[in-house]
Amino acid sequence: MKSIIFTILLTCILLSCATKSSSQQFNINRFDKEKMDQFFTVIDENNRAMGSISIFHEGVEIYQNQIGYSDVASHHAITPDTKLRISSITKTFLAVINMQIVDEGKLSLDTTLDTFYPNIANAEYITIRDMLYHRSGIFNFTNDETYSEWRHEPKTRDEMLQLIIGNEPNFMPGEQQEYTNSAFFLLTLIAEDIDNSTFDRILQNRITIPLELHDTYAGGEVNPGRGEALPYQLVSGWELTPVIHHSILLGAGCMVSTPRDLNRFINYLFDGKLISERSVAEMTTLYNGWGLGLSRISFFERNAIGHFGGQPGYASNVAYFPNERISIAMISNGIIFNPIQGILSILFDLGYELPEFPDLIELPVEHLEQFVGLYHYYEDYSASPFWIKVFIDGERLRTQAVGQSSFPLYAVDEYNFINEETGIKIQFIPESNEFLASQGRPVSRFIRAEE
Repeated sequence: MKSIIFTILLTCILLSCATKSSSQQFNINRFDKEKMDQFFTVIDENNRAMGSISIFHEGVEIYQNQIGYSDVASHHAITPDTKLRISSITKTFLAVINMQIVDEGKLSLDTTLDTFYPNIANAEYITIRDMLYHRSGIFNFTNDETYSEWRHEPKTRDEMLQLIIGNEPNFMPGEQQEYTNSAFFLLTLIAEDIDNSTFDRILQNRITIPLELHDTYAGGEVNPGRGEALPYQLVSGWELTPVIHHSILLGAGCMVSTPRDLNRFINYLFDGKLISERSVAEMTTLYNGWGLGLSRISFFERNAIGHFGGQPGYASNVAYFPNERISIAMISNGIIFNPIQGILSILFDLGYELPEFPDLIELPVEHLEQFVGLYHYYEDYSASPFWIKVFIDGERLRTQAVGQSSFPLYAVDEYNFINEETGIKIQFIPESNEFLASQGRPVSRFIRAEE
């Protein structure tokens, strides 16, 4: 998927081209836990995030911390046992389930989709491997034009299946690679068909009960009484936001967990306790940075593999660094600043300076309306246009690149906005119908299209 500056990976900032070098070895004695505590204190005091983190080394937890509240109204603090939505990290669990079925000889990565769902366009050419690699071409249901109108409502499996069937494919299988939740929804149905069970029971029987992951399960309605954290977005303060209904997501993103359980899971996976060595190798064979239910995460010279997740109110990351035998998991229930770069810099002793955050201001909707519109990237427009939609949702200005999720912009003055989660800075110039954007690199210019 083409992106210029608006790629949102809630894992880590990809710094593989950075100039700073880092040793591949990890020295636990140089891990400054006090500085890590200070880092999270700064984030907490500046109201930049709420959530929980856990770090493992050689399968043992060496650090954990929590900031903010699972329930802001009752001032119920997040604890190590607080359960949060992990969104698309669910795909890694589902991929493991699929590979277990492959190991059992009940499925092959070369099995075509028409074996189960022949009414899907190109089903006779789409393999299980294509679906796990995001190379199926199957339309992503979160890109449906009316998705925002029904994403909070329950859907039956058949309703979701008909929605997927009713949309044209984006490309022929194997020709391109584009993230799609629909493929993982279908992979869930396939696992349910083969095991003659529901996803939540399959997850329990195959993973969470054998591994004793007591705080990990397929989520339903958010339940604070069960120790689950409510989802928030920052408006004038942390305000509740509705979640995507779990019936829409299933194995594409419905699960709940804790950072500690995520670390245990990812360590069990790479220790070969969940699937065969051959299946681990299949999952970690990368194509354009993607494995089967996994993705590559690069930080300077270090490489990890894991997954990220995000939906309104929640953000999650899990990463395993095989050379260092380090795993990191963080789940947030409210975030406007992505702390991953700071976490890794402190963990690997790279001389990180604690952040200083600008004051944010609230602007009236009437002022924000002058920025609304559809903008295109100034350079190479005729050859390859890159469109950015700027719109108002409630009282918040948001921006969305074609084929990607939208994200909020926060004002630092009347014309300058930031999104600290992605590091994007935008300066609107309404008199010339443009904005200037940067993300730790040279400024890019976008021009508003004529109505």
